[in-house]
Amino acid sequence: MRLFALLIPALLLAACGSPATEPTVAFDLPTAQVLVTETVAVATALPFEAATYRDAEAGFELQYPAAWFVIGGETQSRGSYVQIVSWDAGANGITETPTGESVLQITIYQWDPTHDLDARVSMRRSNFVDSGNVILEEEQLSLGGQPAVRFLLQATDGSQALFLMLELGDRYLEVSGTGDIATLDAAMRTLVIDAPSE
Repeated sequence: MRLFALLIPALLLAACGSPATEPTVAFDLPTAQVLVTETVAVATALPFEAATYRDAEAGFELQYPAAWFVIGGETQSRGSYVQIVSWDAGANGITETPTGESVLQITIYQWDPTHDLDARVSMRRSNFVDSGNVILEEEQLSLGGQPAVRFLLQATDGSQALFLMLELGDRYLEVSGTGDIATLDAAMRTLVIDAPSE
């Protein structure tokens, strides 16, 4: 589990496919809004009391366990991410994932070619296999009419990770996670794209 949790942020720029290294710009993610609600009605019953993570500028939201913590992410030249974790990681953020805990990461990538989910998925599939991971499941699905691809991976240490990929306007949205796979999967499947910005 630690392998995936520590690699996900490190892969942010590598997964963009840009050979040029650009300086990192660190600042708060002002568009992220967390709306905690007591209960959320969705089409299928969730295995947790839900809160809503919404990015109004990017135009998406998803439900996650209300007891989890949204912690700061990072914005770089070709992408940004935010993390939601099942424990209080404190002011220093994630240094490692404690045994039995979960990490949900929401990443937005700028990547060429745009509007080509198949190409993006093919590149990521190759990344996964080249890194020594085993693809246990690959599923094409639709989230509110939006095509998406879901991967369940297993690392060489036996830990598992989920990845969900879809287009977000002219960018790509990747939601990934390690830990409680059933809870992460339920949260990822609540993803709704409503008005992606171009």
